[in-house]
Amino acid sequence: MTKKQIKKTAHIVSHTHWDREWRYPIWQTRAMLLEFMDELVELLEKGDYPGFLLDGQVIPAIDYLDMRPEKTETLKSLVKAGKLEIGPWYILPDEFPLDGESLVRNLLVGTRKAKQLGGGIRIGYTPFGWGQTAQLPQIYAGFGIDVALIGKKVSKDRAPNSEFAWIAPDGSRLLSSRFGDIGRQNFYFMIHLHSLFGRSNFSNEEWKYDITTDGVAYHRADRDFMEQDHFRLDAPVDWHPEIITQQLIDDTWKTTDQSVLESDRLMMNGCDYTAAQPLFPEMLERIRKVDTDPQRQWIHTTMAEFVKLIREKIDISKLKEVHGELRDGPIQDVTGNALATRANIKQKNKKAEQMLFRLAEPLSFMSFVAGRPCHECMLERSLDYLLKSQPHDSINGVTQDKTAEDTLYRLDQSIELSNTVAEQAMGNIVKDIDLSGYDKDSVMLVVFNSLPDSRRDVVEAWVNLPAKPDKDVFCDMEGVIVYDADNNPVPMQWNGWEDEKYCVAELHTRAFPYYCDRHRIYFDTGEIPAGGYKVFRVCHRDQADAADLGKSDWSDSQCQTGTLLTGPDSMENEYLRIEMNPNGTFDMTCKQTGEVYKKLNYFEDRGEQGNYWVNERPMHDQVHTSLGSNARIWSQDSGPVQATLVSEVAMSLPAKGIPQQKRRGDELKDLLIRSYITLKKGQKHVDVTVELDNCHQDHYLRAMFPTGLTGAEYADAGGHFIVDRRPVKPLGPSQSVSWRDMATQPHNRFVDISDGKSGFALINQGLSEYELTNTKDRVLALSLFRSVKNWICTERAGSDFPSQKGGQLPGSHKYKYAIMPHKGTWRDAGVLKLSETFNNPVIPIQTNASAGSLDSKEKSFFSINNPNLGFSAFKRAEDSNSYILRVYNPADALEQAVLNVPDGISGAWLVNLDEQRLEEIPVKEGKMVAFNAPAYKIVSIEIAV
Repeated sequence: MTKKQIKKTAHIVSHTHWDREWRYPIWQTRAMLLEFMDELVELLEKGDYPGFLLDGQVIPAIDYLDMRPEKTETLKSLVKAGKLEIGPWYILPDEFPLDGESLVRNLLVGTRKAKQLGGGIRIGYTPFGWGQTAQLPQIYAGFGIDVALIGKKVSKDRAPNSEFAWIAPDGSRLLSSRFGDIGRQNFYFMIHLHSLFGRSNFSNEEWKYDITTDGVAYHRADRDFMEQDHFRLDAPVDWHPEIITQQLIDDTWKTTDQSVLESDRLMMNGCDYTAAQPLFPEMLERIRKVDTDPQRQWIHTTMAEFVKLIREKIDISKLKEVHGELRDGPIQDVTGNALATRANIKQKNKKAEQMLFRLAEPLSFMSFVAGRPCHECMLERSLDYLLKSQPHDSINGVTQDKTAEDTLYRLDQSIELSNTVAEQAMGNIVKDIDLSGYDKDSVMLVVFNSLPDSRRDVVEAWVNLPAKPDKDVFCDMEGVIVYDADNNPVPMQWNGWEDEKYCVAELHTRAFPYYCDRHRIYFDTGEIPAGGYKVFRVCHRDQADAADLGKSDWSDSQCQTGTLLTGPDSMENEYLRIEMNPNGTFDMTCKQTGEVYKKLNYFEDRGEQGNYWVNERPMHDQVHTSLGSNARIWSQDSGPVQATLVSEVAMSLPAKGIPQQKRRGDELKDLLIRSYITLKKGQKHVDVTVELDNCHQDHYLRAMFPTGLTGAEYADAGGHFIVDRRPVKPLGPSQSVSWRDMATQPHNRFVDISDGKSGFALINQGLSEYELTNTKDRVLALSLFRSVKNWICTERAGSDFPSQKGGQLPGSHKYKYAIMPHKGTWRDAGVLKLSETFNNPVIPIQTNASAGSLDSKEKSFFSINNPNLGFSAFKRAEDSNSYILRVYNPADALEQAVLNVPDGISGAWLVNLDEQRLEEIPVKEGKMVAFNAPAYKIVSIEIAV
């Protein structure tokens, strides 16, 4: 065959999809990795393979070298030569349960780890994500990535050809491919597996283990491990060349017929946990021998080489444009029902992200500016624990219980590390605040705000005042008073005290006991500076000037100026009125719009007989609600600053399902749900905390909010550097038919609906799934959890672990969300900012008087003067001692803003997401940087201080 005759080329790329932990816990998977990598390194060194794609990530190489450090130089040489393709991701994340900042950090770490190992590919490889976020083209562009291979999913209606131009909301363009008909494993399933075993992977009849012919298997037969898989101990040493026929070759070629590259086709040779195959060179020779098409050749190549060809042969301007997120149904194509599984993992992940990105890192910057650097190494370790918790299977908990427990452990470590750095930073700053003007026995509170906007809040604090040795419980006036730094009393309410003894610890000595009275208080902070602190003083009520008691709202055990509680089952502030109903729901009146929202916060529970990936309703389902419940209702913590009404309902639900009969069971148990509804002075939203103890199985629990906004046609949901707008009518196979489960959608921190005049925002901490029902009442549903059996799938088989109950989510759970009715749209009402403050509360720190150099009243270390911008991060730069501010514009109009660092900026640059400088930005007055944020743009600014 001469070169002139060749007009068509099949490009075979060998790869694996390597989950760090999925079907098996991490160390069992690590043992598999060692076997896989040992063989792969040998094949690559011998030249039997031109290259191998390590699934678009770096972590398998790092994990391998952790156990085989002697292979470091060998691996580096293979990476440098382009034979082992690693990166650009550090680990393979799922996207929608994560914060957008996590995706950026993943690529920041992945590209640098790859460079340390000899290089890495800059190719957008994300066939693993369960849906692709709308801003991924912009994120990739920020790392110089212009070509991507995408899975799960864009429909053929939107992208008739495999290749398409994916356009992010900001206009970033990404040359993308959705692979062929069988995705990232077309060649592997069609030819490789078929010829290796002489049977079709697509046939349920053929694809099964035969004990007489299919090798030696191993299985633990004791009680503890009898549910675990069988493992074949010997690898195939023979194969079936007769399987490779002209028909099979032609059928394999046709799996990529939708490509715009008529003469070049991508043949993906690999799948989940698949190793390289020493027999593959023989298979390739057989293909070349059998193929009778004189114009076609089959080559074994690398992904980098194929992407180079894509860039040369495809003009992106001529491709069909696809806009927005790639999350086309049906639901199993995007594994969308996993959003509500193992909800405890997702909640903890959200907490870990907020603690690192929005608390520890900004506070560390503040401490650095104050002249006291924190332990940056601990922030790096926190990020590493966080990212290693975010592989798509781990973060969704579609695993055995051991892996879910390991993921929770890592998230706990990330949270503890971030909290440690945050406390060190706040301690550094508190030590340097000049409080020398106060009496030595003064008790001070310093309230910290780590966000770049000033804010007001009602704070709960536990203040330890020195114990009164001669106090008379019958005569002494109980209570405390809180003063700001100008000695003005602030609105507060006292909620009791108790004797306590604390240790006062220090590195150079043994602890001293501190005998004190611990007072629980709520107080109104007033305006707290952006990225800074505000100082307050606390003293016993009997130490206050009598004239002060009439200057602000207050309460103690004896007296109060007023209360937000207007009755045994109602409360009211300047903006809202709340009335409890006998069934535990509440009605809310918005004083600004006059809208009344009724029966809010009822609970819906239905049956569940599916698995982690796909929901399955029982054929004979029962859907229960709490609307018919008789609630126990009481008030607590009521005063002039805040009030709480509590409802407790017992829903009598089937204890578990009966899958064999496709129905819920007959045994009933009570699910006790307690809801705390809290209204605070001066706030336009109401806070809700829900507590329950799940002792049921096979069910799906949601909180429901009938909005009555019949004219609302869309839901606006917090996303990744964007607010995603989705229609109320779910996607479906046609205009008149909808997929039921495509109505449940992902969100990050909030979802808002509006008819243009009035709106309803639901903000939450750590939950990932909502539904806006296409009904007259436009009921907004917030998924609390989906309780399922522990069953783990593969394409043709599954592993059942009935003794593992973690997927059922037993035990105690707590959920926090806020409801804000408003005028206009989410943007008019500042919903984005409320979602940030609700997830990042201010922190009160108790201290006492001392000398220092920082302002004695309040101080801002950094601020941004535009509240329409979302705050993503303020972090140390990866490759220098500078700092990186990252914000984003989630709307369709240009925004202008000024970053102000009062202590001084010596230089500023606009950088891309990879932190490469693009242009210098002028610094005004030595402390201010003005910048533009175009529509839907992520903006990163480097500053030197």
